[in-house]
Amino acid sequence: MISAEELKESRIRPGFCLIQPKKRPREVGSLLLSESVDRRQAWGLVVNMGDDANADFEIHDWVVFKRWNGRHFSVGEDDDLVFVRNSDVICVLE
Repeated sequence: MISAEELKESRIRPGFCLIQPKKRPREVGSLLLSESVDRRQAWGLVVNMGDDANADFEIHDWVVFKRWNGRHFSVGEDDDLVFVRNSDVICVLE
């Protein structure tokens, strides 16, 4: 099985990036969130990307991306990673 660190250090094709989605809290205030709620977040940290001169973001940027696109991977207990096209990144958070 491939580890999250191996994916973060791998060579990615131009035009694609690897994002680690922001973790969803288990509780909000005194409310417990249901486990049946879709856990995939629509924003996260860019941890790796292919060469792309047209991308307006880089590794270690926080971005919002199109949630319905991309390939989600669970690597380990707490590590989720998403491959998306650079064009699926909607904005860079500052």
